[in-house]
Amino acid sequence: MTTAASTRRLRPRWRHRFPTPSRRRPGITALVAVVAFLLADTLGAGIAAAQTTPAPSPTFRPATAPSRFALAAQSPWTPAGGEVGFAFTLADAPADASISLAVYPAITSRKQYDLAAQGGPLTSVLGQVSVPLDTLGTGATGARTLTVGLQSATDARDPAKLNVRRPGVYPVDVELRDGTESTVASFRTMLVVTEADRATVAEPLRVAWVWPITEPPSFLPDGQPDREVLASFRANGRLGRMATALDAVPGVPVTLAPTGETIEAWSAAAAADPTVQAGYAALQLGLAGRAVLDGGYLPVDLPALLDHDLVEAVDDVLARGADVIDSTLGVPADARTRLLRPASATALGRLTGAGVDRVVVPSEALTPIGEPRFTPALPVNLTAPVGLTPGAPVTALATDPGLQSILTADLPAAQRVQLLLGAMSVVALETPSIPRVVTLANPDDFDPPPELYRALLQGLQGNPLLAPVTTTQAFDSVPADPPGVLANGQPGSSQRELAAVTAAEPTVTALEYRNQRRRLASFGALTRAGDPAFAAADRSLLASVASGWAPDVVGARTDAHLAVVDGAIADLVSKIEVPDPRTITLTSRSGEIPLTFRNETGHPLRLRAALASEKLFFPEGSVIELELPPKSTTVRVAVEARTSGTFPLDLEVTSTDGVLSISQRRLEVRSTFVSTVGWILMGSAVAFLAVWWGIDLRRRRRRRQPSTT
Repeated sequence: MTTAASTRRLRPRWRHRFPTPSRRRPGITALVAVVAFLLADTLGAGIAAAQTTPAPSPTFRPATAPSRFALAAQSPWTPAGGEVGFAFTLADAPADASISLAVYPAITSRKQYDLAAQGGPLTSVLGQVSVPLDTLGTGATGARTLTVGLQSATDARDPAKLNVRRPGVYPVDVELRDGTESTVASFRTMLVVTEADRATVAEPLRVAWVWPITEPPSFLPDGQPDREVLASFRANGRLGRMATALDAVPGVPVTLAPTGETIEAWSAAAAADPTVQAGYAALQLGLAGRAVLDGGYLPVDLPALLDHDLVEAVDDVLARGADVIDSTLGVPADARTRLLRPASATALGRLTGAGVDRVVVPSEALTPIGEPRFTPALPVNLTAPVGLTPGAPVTALATDPGLQSILTADLPAAQRVQLLLGAMSVVALETPSIPRVVTLANPDDFDPPPELYRALLQGLQGNPLLAPVTTTQAFDSVPADPPGVLANGQPGSSQRELAAVTAAEPTVTALEYRNQRRRLASFGALTRAGDPAFAAADRSLLASVASGWAPDVVGARTDAHLAVVDGAIADLVSKIEVPDPRTITLTSRSGEIPLTFRNETGHPLRLRAALASEKLFFPEGSVIELELPPKSTTVRVAVEARTSGTFPLDLEVTSTDGVLSISQRRLEVRSTFVSTVGWILMGSAVAFLAVWWGIDLRRRRRRRQPSTT
């Protein structure tokens, strides 16, 4: 059976082989270049449209034979006339192998970049450098290293250097060749060149990178920890590696979006498990200089819950999250900003009602606009569709679909990082004097090689084209309508609406959740503060609406968590003994019925008993508030019998609010008293009989007298 962990790692793979520039015939090169240019222009327009419409994201292909030859590291940027360093992982190299670097003209638009990054055709080669493999050095990690100089703008052409003379972003095809100059393996990377002695751009592009720190509920319905989630907390687990990378490159602003239960469980696991301590300690150290958003208590699909009337569940999750995050991490979460994914008008309306006025949303969550002149790299003002609180303006950062596709592509970490840095550098060079921002948000189950985090953080640190910022800094420093440029290249495009969405069907109905929440509240009133059974049931009720589980287990997990509430209540009820059915005798019209209860919970209980009988009257009321100390308690109920005989008495014991049924019993009452009317009738009957007997006796005597005389 597919597990949640294996599901996270299933990613599509593509195969691609880059063209070999040195093996093209000169007579065909010009024709290929023209066709490639036209193809790039046509396909590029489609890619640009995909940035603003809910279309499939670009597909990024891995290198050919990635297990044999891949990029392990690269200089994130290089000053003009400087040197660029590469590191390669290499296995089973052929004899007399060489490394070939072919550099292409600088990319001038995002359209061209996206096409080139996907392995699309390029125009003529600016220059090519080939180096024998056996001349390469070996780094500390065993990777083969290569350093290549860039051609100076003023020096004569040097064939040992890459012919790159000006700042820009240049595609580079890297090939492993055998002794016959045949390409064995290849990949494409990007070379970012900056000015050597002055600022390349007046306004570096802001980069807001959001890291969700979330897992599905850390506990199973039986109360045991989920082993997959616990493994994620360990230093070598998914979240542990994330925290280690965060601490390894301090000072680079990023934004963390944790869920409360994940942080709570991680902290508890760190206190009990030495293999978890290092990762959690790294998380706490890595918080310095980083922003923390409130992510609620558990990962949930807000549109699904709200659109199916599970408002109470949403309220529970949101209210619990902020308190737990603040108290566990020891830093206040940004209550104004939220990562809203998936997004909908109803979800946004609920958040604005809680004081949120800034959100990070997926690009596909916004209504599409036409083809932009520049990369959409500005905040947008969300208008108020149905579901939004009137008069509550909301500013949004939308993730960049092209960058998101590179971030999650099935490529080596170093290659992904360099493609990301190249794409963001192209955006920075589009409008070098206008403050703009691009946004990245890791998927909830993001599990890249740990070097991706470190390499990208290091590539952003001190970058002359890019400035990493928190979401707070992004909203505060980049206006939606900066002077001198049209937002997203179009008039009025800073005003956007959320696209209509069809919410998923939740696995819990509103009625089920509401009923269980009411029953749990009544259960809580019957227990002591801090009762572990109540805490476990409460967590399970919240877990029943969580998202993030694998599709093959979500239904069973939901049902099992709901059943935890029933089990906790049933266990409590089993410890309360109510009188068994028996016959109670009343010898007078007025009397008391003794009812004996036994409380084995170990603490006092307050319950309610309701009595009902057609033949009995309850002068003090038929509903009794019971105060039951531990062990046995006898309660005497005043009654008056309306008649003699044997008749039923119904007894129902519930919680004081009547929500929880503790017991329903039917007792028998036997009344042996005779009423005053009965005595009068009986006396009258006796008197009548006495008179009748007297008259009858006199008559008999009279009849006998004549016969004797």
